[in-house]
Amino acid sequence: MDQYLNDYYVNDIYNGTLELGFALELLQSCWLKLLEVNKIRSGAHSKASAGSPLYQNVCIGGQRLDNQGNPVDAVNPLSWAILESCGQLRSTQPNLSVRYHEGLDQEFLMGCIEVIKCGFGMPAFNNDEIVIPEFIKLGVEREDAYNYASIGCIETAVPGKWGYRCTGMSFINFARILLAALNEGKDATTGECFLPHDKSLAKGNFAGMDEVMASWADQVRYYARKSIEIDTVVDSVLENQAQDIFCSSLVDNCLPSGKTVKEGGAKYDWYLACKSVSPT
Repeated sequence: MDQYLNDYYVNDIYNGTLELGFALELLQSCWLKLLEVNKIRSGAHSKASAGSPLYQNVCIGGQRLDNQGNPVDAVNPLSWAILESCGQLRSTQPNLSVRYHEGLDQEFLMGCIEVIKCGFGMPAFNNDEIVIPEFIKLGVEREDAYNYASIGCIETAVPGKWGYRCTGMSFINFARILLAALNEGKDATTGECFLPHDKSLAKGNFAGMDEVMASWADQVRYYARKSIEIDTVVDSVLENQAQDIFCSSLVDNCLPSGKTVKEGGAKYDWYLACKSVSPT
């Protein structure tokens, strides 16, 4: 957000048509507006997610490429204004994320830490030193990789070019699966057993730690495969019933390809790539 709106912000500040205090008020009004949007969720989801957020993420900082294609620190005046507005309001929306890198303005980094000290869990940090090279390895063009942003909770994507079907689809609780592995495959909360076996800590019949780890691995593979099966079914339903026409019109490659984001029309769509690989 600080990248595509900063020129307008700086122009109005320097021209005297906008004061910092009113700019902060406008930003905070936007954040409050995000809190008005809601949807019905299950009780379990509301408990786990601290209410009913829609995970609207505002990402600031990071790096950009200059005219020679060299990466430079992207912190700008609007980065500071967004950080200050969120630190003052301390609301659950938006999710505020900062792109960290080795050359990040140290004063800005300390400003982020001061906001974290406010105690509302923001901003989160994404590490450019890891994310950008990994995106490039995956085939994301260099310019797009340097323009990535956080979406939703903690996922990263290239704005306006991403098929988001692979994000926020399923969550696997490895600790809970470990508890099941230690008790004949039974879930510690519900008592349900989906992949039974005859070993448990209560019986004391694990031969050793290697057998415990093997049992855990079996359970993880089982739930990972089931997660993929469920996601495939859900995504097939979405392709038929929720085409996201408007969203698709704003994502690169959907219009020329004649496909929605749910059909693989986006420039980058990892769901299609993953479907061609069998889980092992």
